[in-house]
Amino acid sequence: MPDEPPRYSVTTPTDTTMRTLHKVLLSTLFLFPVLAVARQAEPPVAAKPTPFTTEVLANFKAWDKDSDGVLEPAELDSLVIDSHLTGKPAAAAGVLKAAQRNTKITLPPITVDYLHQYELAVAQKQKPTVNFDRPFNRAVKRISTPAREVLIGEQPTLETCHQGPLGDCYFISVVGAAVVRDPASVMRMISSTPDGSYLVTFGDGRSATVPPLTDAEMALTSSAGQNGLWLPILEKAFGSLRTEALPEEKQSESSTDAIAHGGSAAATIRLLTGHTTDRITFRPRSVRSQAKTDTPAPAPAKSDAQPTKPGAATPPPVDPALLDKHLEEALPKVREHLTASLKDRRLVAAGTPKDGTMPPGVNPSHAYAVLEFNAEADTVHLWNPHGNTFKPKGEPGLQHGYPTTGGHFWMPLNDFGHVFNGISFETEKPLEKK
Repeated sequence: MPDEPPRYSVTTPTDTTMRTLHKVLLSTLFLFPVLAVARQAEPPVAAKPTPFTTEVLANFKAWDKDSDGVLEPAELDSLVIDSHLTGKPAAAAGVLKAAQRNTKITLPPITVDYLHQYELAVAQKQKPTVNFDRPFNRAVKRISTPAREVLIGEQPTLETCHQGPLGDCYFISVVGAAVVRDPASVMRMISSTPDGSYLVTFGDGRSATVPPLTDAEMALTSSAGQNGLWLPILEKAFGSLRTEALPEEKQSESSTDAIAHGGSAAATIRLLTGHTTDRITFRPRSVRSQAKTDTPAPAPAKSDAQPTKPGAATPPPVDPALLDKHLEEALPKVREHLTASLKDRRLVAAGTPKDGTMPPGVNPSHAYAVLEFNAEADTVHLWNPHGNTFKPKGEPGLQHGYPTTGGHFWMPLNDFGHVFNGISFETEKPLEKK
Protein backbone atom coordinates (compact mmCIF):
# COMPACT_ATOMS: atom_id res chain seq x y z
CA MET A 1 0.00 0.00 0.00
CA PRO A 2 1.26 3.49 -0.71
CA ASP A 3 2.40 5.56 2.23
CA GLU A 4 -0.40 7.63 3.73
CA PRO A 5 0.16 11.35 3.88
CA PRO A 6 1.17 12.63 7.31
CA ARG A 7 -1.71 13.63 9.52
CA TYR A 8 -1.56 16.90 11.48
CA SER A 9 -3.68 17.51 14.55
CA VAL A 10 -5.31 20.92 15.01
CA THR A 11 -5.79 22.20 18.54
CA THR A 12 -8.42 24.85 19.16
CA PRO A 13 -7.34 27.33 21.86
CA THR A 14 -9.44 27.27 24.98
CA ASP A 15 -11.24 30.28 26.36
CA THR A 16 -8.67 30.47 29.16
CA THR A 17 -5.81 30.65 26.69
CA MET A 18 -7.52 33.37 24.69
CA ARG A 19 -8.20 35.44 27.82
CA THR A 20 -4.51 35.16 28.78
CA LEU A 21 -3.33 36.30 25.34
CA HIS A 22 -5.77 39.18 25.46
CA LYS A 23 -4.36 40.36 28.81
CA VAL A 24 -0.77 40.16 27.54
CA LEU A 25 -1.65 42.19 24.44
CA LEU A 26 -3.40 44.87 26.46
CA SER A 27 -0.52 45.17 28.92
CA THR A 28 1.96 45.49 26.04
CA LEU A 29 -0.09 48.23 24.40
CA PHE A 30 -0.19 50.16 27.68
CA LEU A 31 3.58 49.66 28.16
CA PHE A 32 4.68 51.38 24.91
CA PRO A 33 3.46 54.88 25.92
CA VAL A 34 5.04 54.44 29.35
CA LEU A 35 8.42 53.58 27.77
CA ALA A 36 8.14 56.52 25.38
CA VAL A 37 7.42 58.92 28.24
CA ALA A 38 10.32 57.44 30.23
CA ARG A 39 12.70 58.04 27.32
CA GLN A 40 11.51 61.62 26.87
CA ALA A 41 11.94 62.23 30.58
CA GLU A 42 15.63 61.20 30.57
CA PRO A 43 17.75 64.29 31.25
CA PRO A 44 20.27 65.25 28.55
CA VAL A 45 23.89 64.32 29.15
CA ALA A 46 25.69 67.31 30.67
CA ALA A 47 29.21 68.43 29.84
CA LYS A 48 31.84 67.37 32.33
CA PRO A 49 35.43 68.58 32.72
CA THR A 50 38.03 66.24 31.24
CA PRO A 51 41.60 65.93 32.54
CA PHE A 52 42.72 68.14 29.63
CA THR A 53 40.09 70.88 29.95
CA THR A 54 40.55 70.97 33.73
CA GLU A 55 44.11 72.21 33.22
CA VAL A 56 43.36 74.64 30.37
CA LEU A 57 40.31 76.25 31.99
CA ALA A 58 42.15 76.65 35.29
CA ASN A 59 44.92 78.57 33.51
CA PHE A 60 42.98 80.18 30.66
CA LYS A 61 42.87 83.70 32.11
CA ALA A 62 46.59 83.72 32.88
CA TRP A 63 47.51 82.30 29.47
CA ASP A 64 45.30 84.78 27.58
CA LYS A 65 47.79 87.63 27.85
CA ASP A 66 45.78 90.15 25.80
CA SER A 67 42.48 89.19 27.51
CA ASP A 68 40.65 88.82 24.19
CA GLY A 69 39.13 85.46 25.12
CA VAL A 70 41.21 83.47 22.61
CA LEU A 71 44.44 81.49 23.09
CA GLU A 72 46.37 82.58 20.02
CA PRO A 73 49.51 81.06 18.42
CA ALA A 74 51.85 83.70 19.85
CA GLU A 75 50.48 83.11 23.35
CA LEU A 76 50.96 79.36 23.02
CA ASP A 77 54.50 79.90 21.68
CA SER A 78 55.42 81.81 24.84
CA LEU A 79 54.00 78.97 26.96
CA VAL A 80 56.00 76.31 25.12
CA ILE A 81 59.34 77.99 25.85
CA ASP A 82 58.43 78.93 29.45
CA SER A 83 60.63 76.84 31.74
CA HIS A 84 58.46 77.75 34.74
CA LEU A 85 55.43 76.02 33.24
CA THR A 86 55.64 72.41 34.38
CA GLY A 87 53.63 69.25 34.87
CA LYS A 88 50.04 68.87 33.69
CA PRO A 89 49.57 72.54 32.68
CA ALA A 90 52.66 72.25 30.45
CA ALA A 91 51.30 69.05 28.93
CA ALA A 92 48.02 70.80 28.15
CA ALA A 93 49.82 73.78 26.58
CA GLY A 94 51.93 71.48 24.44
CA VAL A 95 48.88 69.56 23.23
CA LEU A 96 47.13 72.83 22.30
CA LYS A 97 50.21 73.97 20.40
CA ALA A 98 50.40 70.69 18.47
CA ALA A 99 46.72 70.88 17.53
CA GLN A 100 46.92 74.52 16.52
CA ARG A 101 49.70 73.96 14.02
CA ASN A 102 48.21 70.74 12.60
CA THR A 103 47.55 71.46 8.91
CA LYS A 104 45.28 68.41 8.51
CA ILE A 105 42.46 69.94 10.56
CA THR A 106 40.76 73.32 10.83
CA LEU A 107 40.84 74.16 14.51
CA PRO A 108 38.31 76.79 15.68
CA PRO A 109 39.53 79.65 17.88
CA ILE A 110 40.47 78.25 21.28
CA THR A 111 37.94 79.91 23.57
CA VAL A 112 36.25 78.89 26.80
CA ASP A 113 33.08 78.14 24.82
CA TYR A 114 35.00 75.89 22.45
CA LEU A 115 36.48 73.96 25.39
CA HIS A 116 33.00 73.49 26.88
CA GLN A 117 31.74 72.24 23.50
CA TYR A 118 34.57 69.74 23.52
CA GLU A 119 33.57 68.61 27.02
CA LEU A 120 29.98 68.13 25.87
CA ALA A 121 31.07 66.08 22.85
CA VAL A 122 33.16 63.83 25.08
CA ALA A 123 30.32 63.43 27.60
CA GLN A 124 27.88 62.51 24.82
CA LYS A 125 30.42 60.05 23.39
CA GLN A 126 30.61 61.96 20.13
CA LYS A 127 33.80 62.17 18.10
CA PRO A 128 35.30 65.65 18.54
CA THR A 129 37.36 67.26 15.79
CA VAL A 130 40.42 66.81 18.00
CA ASN A 131 40.68 64.35 20.87
CA PHE A 132 42.83 66.42 23.19
CA ASP A 133 42.77 64.01 26.11
CA ARG A 134 44.53 61.12 24.37
CA PRO A 135 47.72 63.10 23.55
CA PHE A 136 47.39 64.91 26.89
CA ASN A 137 47.63 61.63 28.79
CA ARG A 138 50.68 60.61 26.75
CA ALA A 139 52.29 64.01 27.35
CA VAL A 140 51.72 63.82 31.11
CA LYS A 141 53.35 60.41 31.18
CA ARG A 142 56.31 61.66 29.17
CA ILE A 143 56.81 64.75 31.35
CA SER A 144 56.46 62.84 34.61
CA THR A 145 59.44 60.62 33.89
CA PRO A 146 62.31 61.32 36.29
CA ALA A 147 64.80 60.52 33.51
CA ARG A 148 66.04 63.97 32.54
CA GLU A 149 69.66 63.09 31.67
CA VAL A 150 70.90 63.35 28.09
CA LEU A 151 71.67 59.62 27.99
CA ILE A 152 70.57 56.86 30.33
CA GLY A 153 72.27 53.56 29.67
CA GLU A 154 75.37 52.74 27.72
CA GLN A 155 74.21 54.04 24.33
CA PRO A 156 71.18 55.26 22.35
CA THR A 157 68.82 52.47 21.32
CA LEU A 158 66.38 52.32 18.43
CA GLU A 159 63.80 50.44 20.50
CA THR A 160 63.13 53.52 22.64
CA CYS A 161 62.76 55.97 19.72
CA HIS A 162 59.25 57.18 18.92
CA GLN A 163 58.25 60.06 16.69
CA GLY A 164 56.12 62.59 18.56
CA PRO A 165 53.40 64.96 17.30
CA LEU A 166 55.87 66.83 15.10
CA GLY A 167 55.63 65.99 11.41
CA ASP A 168 59.35 65.22 11.21
CA CYS A 169 59.42 61.55 10.18
CA TYR A 170 62.07 62.55 7.63
CA PHE A 171 64.36 63.48 10.53
CA ILE A 172 63.56 60.75 13.08
CA SER A 173 63.81 57.93 10.51
CA VAL A 174 67.34 58.96 9.53
CA VAL A 175 68.39 59.46 13.16
CA GLY A 176 67.11 55.93 13.79
CA ALA A 177 69.23 54.59 10.94
CA ALA A 178 72.25 56.43 12.41
CA VAL A 179 71.59 54.84 15.82
CA VAL A 180 71.59 51.37 14.24
CA ARG A 181 74.80 52.10 12.34
CA ASP A 182 76.82 53.69 15.14
CA PRO A 183 75.05 54.83 18.32
CA ALA A 184 78.22 56.40 19.71
CA SER A 185 78.44 58.76 16.70
CA VAL A 186 74.97 60.08 17.53
CA MET A 187 75.96 60.92 21.09
CA ARG A 188 79.15 62.64 19.92
CA MET A 189 76.96 65.29 18.31
CA ILE A 190 75.75 66.49 21.73
CA SER A 191 77.84 68.20 24.41
CA SER A 192 76.78 70.06 27.54
CA THR A 193 77.76 73.66 28.25
CA PRO A 194 78.52 75.21 31.67
CA ASP A 195 75.17 77.05 31.79
CA GLY A 196 73.18 73.83 31.32
CA SER A 197 72.50 74.29 27.61
CA TYR A 198 73.46 71.84 24.88
CA LEU A 199 75.78 72.36 21.94
CA VAL A 200 74.78 70.13 19.05
CA THR A 201 77.23 69.80 16.16
CA PHE A 202 75.92 67.88 13.16
CA GLY A 203 77.99 65.91 10.67
CA ASP A 204 77.95 68.68 8.06
CA GLY A 205 79.66 71.04 10.53
CA ARG A 206 76.66 73.18 11.40
CA SER A 207 75.93 73.64 15.09
CA ALA A 208 73.28 75.07 17.37
CA THR A 209 73.23 75.82 21.09
CA VAL A 210 69.86 75.18 22.68
CA PRO A 211 68.61 75.65 26.25
CA PRO A 212 67.30 72.71 28.27
CA LEU A 213 63.96 71.30 27.17
CA THR A 214 60.90 72.78 28.84
CA ASP A 215 58.11 70.47 29.98
CA ALA A 216 55.88 71.75 27.17
CA GLU A 217 58.60 70.99 24.63
CA MET A 218 58.83 67.47 26.00
CA ALA A 219 55.09 67.16 25.30
CA LEU A 220 55.65 68.31 21.71
CA THR A 221 58.78 66.48 20.64
CA SER A 222 59.77 62.90 19.95
CA SER A 223 60.86 60.63 22.76
CA ALA A 224 63.63 58.19 23.56
CA GLY A 225 61.74 57.10 26.68
CA GLN A 226 63.90 55.85 29.52
CA ASN A 227 66.95 56.14 27.26
CA GLY A 228 67.29 59.87 27.99
CA LEU A 229 66.65 63.21 26.25
CA TRP A 230 69.16 62.89 23.42
CA LEU A 231 66.47 62.54 20.70
CA PRO A 232 64.38 65.64 21.53
CA ILE A 233 67.61 67.60 22.03
CA LEU A 234 68.63 66.73 18.47
CA GLU A 235 65.16 67.76 17.28
CA LYS A 236 65.35 71.09 19.07
CA ALA A 237 68.80 71.84 17.62
CA PHE A 238 67.61 70.90 14.13
CA GLY A 239 64.59 73.16 14.58
CA SER A 240 66.88 75.99 15.67
CA LEU A 241 68.95 75.66 12.49
CA ARG A 242 65.87 75.68 10.28
CA THR A 243 64.40 78.64 12.17
CA GLU A 244 67.57 80.68 11.62
CA ALA A 245 67.31 80.00 7.89
CA LEU A 246 63.79 81.46 7.70
CA PRO A 247 62.98 85.14 7.05
CA GLU A 248 62.51 86.97 10.33
CA GLU A 249 58.76 87.45 9.81
CA LYS A 250 58.31 83.67 9.53
CA GLN A 251 60.35 82.75 12.60
CA SER A 252 58.61 81.48 15.73
CA GLU A 253 59.64 81.46 19.37
CA SER A 254 59.05 77.71 19.33
CA SER A 255 61.92 76.41 17.20
CA THR A 256 60.18 73.11 16.54
CA ASP A 257 57.64 74.95 14.37
CA ALA A 258 60.27 75.01 11.64
CA ILE A 259 60.42 71.21 11.41
CA ALA A 260 56.75 70.41 12.00
CA HIS A 261 55.46 70.46 8.43
CA GLY A 262 57.62 67.98 6.57
CA GLY A 263 61.03 67.94 4.97
CA SER A 264 63.58 65.76 3.23
CA ALA A 265 65.15 62.54 4.44
CA ALA A 266 67.95 63.05 1.92
CA ALA A 267 68.69 66.49 3.40
CA THR A 268 68.75 64.92 6.88
CA ILE A 269 71.27 62.31 5.71
CA ARG A 270 73.50 65.14 4.47
CA LEU A 271 73.01 67.02 7.78
CA LEU A 272 73.98 64.04 9.96
CA THR A 273 76.85 62.74 7.83
CA GLY A 274 78.30 65.65 5.90
CA HIS A 275 78.13 63.46 2.77
CA THR A 276 76.26 63.87 -0.49
CA THR A 277 73.32 61.64 -1.37
CA ASP A 278 72.12 59.66 -4.37
CA ARG A 279 68.46 59.00 -5.10
CA ILE A 280 66.60 56.44 -7.19
CA THR A 281 62.98 57.26 -7.93
CA PHE A 282 60.26 54.66 -8.41
CA ARG A 283 57.78 56.99 -10.12
CA PRO A 284 58.27 57.60 -13.86
CA ARG A 285 56.45 60.21 -15.89
CA SER A 286 53.28 58.57 -17.15
CA VAL A 287 52.78 59.41 -20.82
CA ARG A 288 49.32 57.83 -20.97
CA SER A 289 48.08 59.57 -17.83
CA GLN A 290 49.66 62.82 -18.95
CA ALA A 291 47.66 62.73 -22.18
CA LYS A 292 44.44 62.69 -20.15
CA THR A 293 45.27 65.90 -18.27
CA ASP A 294 45.40 69.55 -19.32
CA THR A 295 48.80 70.07 -17.74
CA PRO A 296 51.99 68.02 -17.97
CA ALA A 297 52.62 65.49 -15.23
CA PRO A 298 55.00 66.89 -12.61
CA ALA A 299 58.45 65.44 -12.17
CA PRO A 300 58.88 62.99 -9.29
CA ALA A 301 59.55 64.53 -5.90
CA LYS A 302 63.19 65.21 -5.18
CA SER A 303 62.98 64.26 -1.53
CA ASP A 304 61.40 61.67 0.73
CA ALA A 305 58.13 62.49 2.47
CA GLN A 306 58.20 66.06 1.17
CA PRO A 307 54.78 67.56 1.98
CA THR A 308 52.49 68.74 -0.80
CA LYS A 309 52.02 72.50 -0.71
CA PRO A 310 48.44 73.73 -0.19
CA GLY A 311 46.70 74.21 -3.54
CA ALA A 312 49.25 72.13 -5.44
CA ALA A 313 47.88 69.94 -8.21
CA THR A 314 47.58 66.25 -7.41
CA PRO A 315 49.93 64.21 -9.62
CA PRO A 316 48.11 62.02 -12.14
CA PRO A 317 48.03 58.28 -11.50
CA VAL A 318 50.96 56.27 -12.79
CA ASP A 319 50.09 53.87 -15.57
CA PRO A 320 50.69 50.34 -14.16
CA ALA A 321 52.40 49.12 -17.33
CA LEU A 322 54.78 52.08 -17.36
CA LEU A 323 55.47 51.63 -13.64
CA ASP A 324 56.37 47.95 -14.13
CA LYS A 325 58.62 48.86 -17.06
CA HIS A 326 60.32 51.59 -15.02
CA LEU A 327 60.87 49.26 -12.06
CA GLU A 328 62.47 46.65 -14.33
CA GLU A 329 65.22 49.21 -14.89
CA ALA A 330 65.26 50.79 -11.42
CA LEU A 331 65.22 47.79 -9.09
CA PRO A 332 68.53 46.27 -10.28
CA LYS A 333 70.14 49.63 -9.46
CA VAL A 334 68.44 49.62 -6.06
CA ARG A 335 69.80 46.14 -5.31
CA GLU A 336 73.29 47.27 -6.23
CA HIS A 337 73.09 50.44 -4.13
CA LEU A 338 71.55 48.66 -1.13
CA THR A 339 74.22 45.98 -1.13
CA ALA A 340 77.07 48.49 -1.31
CA SER A 341 75.58 51.09 1.06
CA LEU A 342 74.60 48.76 3.87
CA LYS A 343 77.85 46.83 3.59
CA ASP A 344 79.74 50.11 4.08
CA ARG A 345 77.30 51.14 6.86
CA ARG A 346 75.96 54.17 5.02
CA LEU A 347 72.54 55.63 5.80
CA VAL A 348 69.53 54.80 3.62
CA ALA A 349 65.95 56.11 3.81
CA ALA A 350 62.81 55.96 1.68
CA GLY A 351 59.48 57.76 1.51
CA THR A 352 55.92 56.97 0.48
CA PRO A 353 53.78 59.23 -1.75
CA LYS A 354 50.99 61.43 -0.43
CA ASP A 355 48.38 59.89 -2.72
CA GLY A 356 47.66 56.34 -3.74
CA THR A 357 46.53 53.17 -2.05
CA MET A 358 48.88 52.06 0.72
CA PRO A 359 49.00 48.51 2.10
CA PRO A 360 47.41 48.32 5.56
CA GLY A 361 49.92 49.36 8.21
CA VAL A 362 51.98 51.50 5.80
CA ASN A 363 51.58 55.30 6.09
CA PRO A 364 51.29 57.66 3.11
CA SER A 365 53.53 60.74 2.94
CA HIS A 366 55.89 59.17 5.46
CA ALA A 367 59.63 58.47 5.69
CA TYR A 368 61.14 55.13 6.73
CA ALA A 369 64.67 54.01 7.58
CA VAL A 370 66.05 51.19 5.43
CA LEU A 371 68.11 49.01 7.75
CA GLU A 372 68.88 45.77 5.90
CA PHE A 373 68.71 44.07 2.52
CA ASN A 374 68.42 40.30 2.15
CA ALA A 375 69.76 39.65 -1.35
CA GLU A 376 68.80 35.98 -1.29
CA ALA A 377 65.16 36.64 -0.36
CA ASP A 378 65.13 39.99 -2.22
CA THR A 379 63.54 41.76 0.74
CA VAL A 380 64.23 45.01 2.61
CA HIS A 381 64.03 45.65 6.35
CA LEU A 382 62.25 48.94 7.07
CA TRP A 383 61.67 50.90 10.28
CA ASN A 384 58.68 53.19 10.84
CA PRO A 385 59.58 55.97 13.34
CA HIS A 386 56.02 55.76 14.72
CA GLY A 387 57.10 52.45 16.26
CA ASN A 388 53.78 50.83 15.33
CA THR A 389 52.76 47.20 15.64
CA PHE A 390 50.56 45.63 12.96
CA LYS A 391 49.23 42.16 12.17
CA PRO A 392 47.88 41.50 8.63
CA LYS A 393 44.37 40.08 8.34
CA GLY A 394 45.40 37.70 5.61
CA GLU A 395 48.44 36.67 3.58
CA PRO A 396 51.20 39.30 4.02
CA GLY A 397 51.63 41.44 0.94
CA LEU A 398 50.30 44.48 -0.88
CA GLN A 399 46.69 43.63 -0.08
CA HIS A 400 46.92 42.86 3.63
CA GLY A 401 50.16 44.57 4.70
CA TYR A 402 53.21 43.19 6.48
CA PRO A 403 53.78 41.90 10.04
CA THR A 404 55.21 44.84 11.99
CA THR A 405 56.64 45.01 15.51
CA GLY A 406 57.97 48.21 17.02
CA GLY A 407 57.98 49.77 13.54
CA HIS A 408 60.12 46.96 12.05
CA PHE A 409 58.94 44.95 9.05
CA TRP A 410 60.31 43.16 5.98
CA MET A 411 58.98 43.84 2.48
CA PRO A 412 59.72 42.22 -0.91
CA LEU A 413 61.74 44.61 -3.02
CA ASN A 414 59.22 44.49 -5.87
CA ASP A 415 56.43 45.50 -3.47
CA PHE A 416 58.73 48.19 -2.08
CA GLY A 417 59.08 49.67 -5.58
CA HIS A 418 55.32 49.69 -6.14
CA VAL A 419 54.53 51.35 -2.79
CA PHE A 420 57.33 53.88 -2.20
CA ASN A 421 58.23 57.06 -4.08
CA GLY A 422 61.93 56.42 -4.09
CA ILE A 423 65.00 55.75 -1.99
CA SER A 424 67.93 57.96 -0.89
CA PHE A 425 71.47 56.75 -0.20
CA GLU A 426 74.39 58.33 1.62
CA THR A 427 77.52 58.40 -0.53
CA GLU A 428 81.19 58.53 0.46
CA LYS A 429 81.60 61.95 -1.16
CA PRO A 430 81.89 64.86 1.33
CA LEU A 431 79.69 67.89 0.86
CA GLU A 432 81.33 70.93 -0.63
CA LYS A 433 82.28 73.48 1.99
CA LYS A 434 80.30 76.73 1.71
